[in-house]
Amino acid sequence: MEKQRLSYIDDIRSFVIFLVVMLHSSVTYSGIGGWYITENKSDALGLVPLVVFGFFNSFNQAWFMGILFFFGGYFASESIGRKGLKSFVKDRLMRLGIPLLGFMFVINPLMMYFIAYAKELRGTGTFAEFYLGKYIASGMVWGETGPLWFVEALLIFCLVYALVLRLRSLAAAAVQAGASVNTVSTADAGAFAAIGSSPVSRMASPAKARPSVVTLSALILVTSAAAFAIRMFFPIGTNVLNLQFCFFAAYVVLFVLGIRGATQGWFASLTSGTNSRWLAAVLCVGIPAWAAIMIFGGALSGNIASINGGLRWQSAAYALWESFTAIGVSVGLSAVFANRRKERRALSLFFSRNSFSVYVFHPVFLIGLTKLLGAWLVPPLLKALLVGLSAFALSMAFAELVVRRIPFVGKYF
Repeated sequence: MEKQRLSYIDDIRSFVIFLVVMLHSSVTYSGIGGWYITENKSDALGLVPLVVFGFFNSFNQAWFMGILFFFGGYFASESIGRKGLKSFVKDRLMRLGIPLLGFMFVINPLMMYFIAYAKELRGTGTFAEFYLGKYIASGMVWGETGPLWFVEALLIFCLVYALVLRLRSLAAAAVQAGASVNTVSTADAGAFAAIGSSPVSRMASPAKARPSVVTLSALILVTSAAAFAIRMFFPIGTNVLNLQFCFFAAYVVLFVLGIRGATQGWFASLTSGTNSRWLAAVLCVGIPAWAAIMIFGGALSGNIASINGGLRWQSAAYALWESFTAIGVSVGLSAVFANRRKERRALSLFFSRNSFSVYVFHPVFLIGLTKLLGAWLVPPLLKALLVGLSAFALSMAFAELVVRRIPFVGKYF
């Protein structure tokens, strides 16, 4: 059962990371969204490319990082149940912190100076002058997480979760008069059992009923209301140190939903069986709803601001659509993958062991190809597809042939 569970989750993560590469290629050639470099502006696209790029970017943005937080919450609870708080915190600091710092302090500045902005930065001095004088000294480094903003956010979520559990443990210990060190340890175990984090408690008691359609629908409404409120202050497109808080309502909700699924024993039940109908609902209802918001909300006429945030019906409608897509695809796509054959295939294992490396290193190859093929005159949609697929293939080859063969790097990347 454990191997089956890991199989479908790993396959979904591999699929999501492929979409991440394709999305960044789409942003590069559409100008819709933020990336290191872009070749086109959205207002220069024809109607068909604008609609295709716009839907691909917004649809994937709505769910594909959220589902990773969903799995992240599940695995965080499982890990604490197995290892305890101290080992969990240490493991997350190493597993997430090392790649994050490696990207910020090594990969990103090298990529910026020698590939992304080579002409602009080389004219201002040597790499050492750029790195020490501007990148580090100015504090620029702290906002240069690139796609590893997700790793940063997941690390923060995990540490906050660990802190909450620790505070609950201390509160449980405080009510016991004359508590000794042994009593505190007992309280720790009791706190974990109370929220279902202990594998033993989960096996000893029956799983609670999984969230119903009504419960998930209510959760979608709560998430959309939170997103709408956040975008009053942080409209879509704004960021703080490369963190876009406008999307964090769904990320937090899905992370907590993953935790609850693990602690209450219904995660596997929620992400399997007939719940694939959630994906069908998103495709059948969500796509027409997106089109209606774009048409009647004025986005196709260039009025993007009304959707991005503020006290407008367009912003509220888009937040509702986005929340429905985030939760619906997270549950529905997981069920689709869980219901197919369970045997691990060589190709599945190949993608899963290299997917995180692709996530970390793909900007180098995507930006390099963008620069190399800058004079290649082909339609934007075709160019985005071909460059994205090529960047993904090169990143995968680099991960397998280089990253996997460097002991320390291969362990964390």
